Parts: sequence; C-alpha cells; structure tokens
Amino acid sequence: MSELPTYWQLNKERLAPTKKAWAQANKDKIKESNKKWREKNRDYLKKRQKEYANGGYYKNKLIQKFNVMKGEILVGNDSEQLLEDFRELLDEMLELELISEDEYDNIVSNI
Repeated sequence: MSELPTYWQLNKERLAPTKKAWAQANKDKIKESNKKWREKNRDYLKKRQKEYANGGYYKNKLIQKFNVMKGEILVGNDSEQLLEDFRELLDEMLELELISEDEYDNIVSNI
C-alpha cells in the first residue's frame, strides 16, 4: 500500500516562500518557541547529547584534536590559549572516559 503525498509535499514549491517570509518576520517567536521546547525536553536533549558524545565519531575527533594539540606543545608552542584549550580538551576526555585519571594527572602535571 503506497502512501499518498501530504499537502505540504504537493504544494512545497508554492508554500516555501511564504514559510520563509513568515520565519524572517517572526524570528523572536521562533526563538522563544525553541527555547520553551528545549526547557520542556531537557532530559531528552541530555540523553541525546550523551549518546552523541559516546558515539565513535565524536570520540575520534577528540582524539585527533588531542594528538594535534599535543604535537604543537611538544614542538615548543606554549601559548596560553593553546594550553587553556588543551586543558579543556583533557577535561572533556576525562569526563568521556577516553583517558584515565592517572593519565590526566600525568599530562596536566607535565604542561
């Protein structure tokens, strides 16, 4: 059994400019509505963020970033911003259990 197209699907080209114009004219309403939704669904969003953080892609990106920053520091780049960003990255990696507390303490003490 095939599904019938929705009204929106049938009239998308005609309705899209109207929808876009309304969105441009009502940015505050949209922002407030999104804020209310996020507040109402805070637990759901936290759950989704945790699932994303535990996913392989995000962890791989953190590890890649760690290796690049570590290399920068090892070649002598000791800028305050780099060291601050590196510490924040280490905190996040510790929180996600990508490094142990011993590794964290060892790295932080050597910076």
